[in-house]
Amino acid sequence: MEDKAARLQAAGLPVDADRIVSCSHAITPLVRDEGLAGALFFVMGDLGSPCYAQAAGLEVPRNLARLDRCRGIIIGEDNYDWEPVINAAINYFIDQPTASLVIPNPDEFYPDPVKTIHIAAGGVGRFIVRALEAYGTAVVPTYLGKPYPPIFRLAHDRLMRMAGRSIPAHRIVMVGDNLSADVAGGKAMGYRTALLLTGVTSETALGMAPGDQLPDVVCEGL
Repeated sequence: MEDKAARLQAAGLPVDADRIVSCSHAITPLVRDEGLAGALFFVMGDLGSPCYAQAAGLEVPRNLARLDRCRGIIIGEDNYDWEPVINAAINYFIDQPTASLVIPNPDEFYPDPVKTIHIAAGGVGRFIVRALEAYGTAVVPTYLGKPYPPIFRLAHDRLMRMAGRSIPAHRIVMVGDNLSADVAGGKAMGYRTALLLTGVTSETALGMAPGDQLPDVVCEGL
């Protein structure tokens, strides 16, 4: 989170790293609620430094030879040899279809600073699920990030702890630039929503949005 905090600070926003919530932070309540402390989970790619899965109490082998002993797979981002790892993951779920497939970041892709895109964890995860479906094996992923509830619940709970009081959903405004992730996810939680037009959503796309993705407020910028 230090790198994100540094970028915000450089933009003039005095935000400390401990005030930023990542979708991978939601691994911790998942481990707690599912009683997974100490379980082996194979992690595909990077998952933070220090690793969010290890910080949540999971044991994280990185060797594919130990994959068959794992309770599940968590998909991180980048920096792994996709072909052997994805093939191994698909065959793992064919053998163990009830194992957990955890995808912290549901996004299909993410942009880099030079405006090219990279396939994100959500894109990799859905590819694995589609390949398994074609083979005849059904695997239901657990998504942690927007628009799914775990990240919102985690952020809401942290906000209330910081405030020292209960905060009802209607007193929270979800601000973002993505209709399907930020706005739809916020509305599903009962939050008010504000769309920024400085990101991935254009005015044209806003005019074509379905009702569950229409924000309460539209802002041209911060």
